[in-house]
Amino acid sequence: MKVQDFLDHHGIGRNPFAEEDAQTDPVFKEHCIDSTYHPTWDKVYGDPAEPASAIVFGEKGSGKTAMRLQLARHLEQYNRERPGRRIFVIHYDDFNPFLDRFRDRLGLRHKRADKVLAQWKLWDHMDSILSLGVTGLVDRLLDVRQPSQSVHCEIDS
Repeated sequence: MKVQDFLDHHGIGRNPFAEEDAQTDPVFKEHCIDSTYHPTWDKVYGDPAEPASAIVFGEKGSGKTAMRLQLARHLEQYNRERPGRRIFVIHYDDFNPFLDRFRDRLGLRHKRADKVLAQWKLWDHMDSILSLGVTGLVDRLLDVRQPSQSVHCEIDS
């Protein structure tokens, strides 16, 4: 029996396992984001009243994107419910633009990706995160029309 025949037989309109990324997975977004959590959820989410940094590593398909989407949703809700105790959230999930600039500054002899990554250090990640945070904060303080989407905060006037 073909997969589509099986799904049709049971009245399932879409293969719930077809998507590889939670960001584009309608089944996850519609049915799981608010109720199904990764086993390490409590450790990563922690207590927003006493925020801490979290770094999540994992192989493809291990739930990193799903956890990031759930964290973003929960922290947005936390900030809405506690306007006097909001959390300044910096999303650092794509460092390719920073790597591209870093590679350009290294010069022509470091064009291979493995060579560039060998030169990229922890403090380069820290600089990137600070750059996102400061840019996002200043954008909001100056009421820029299209502020950075990597930072989620509201500035009261």
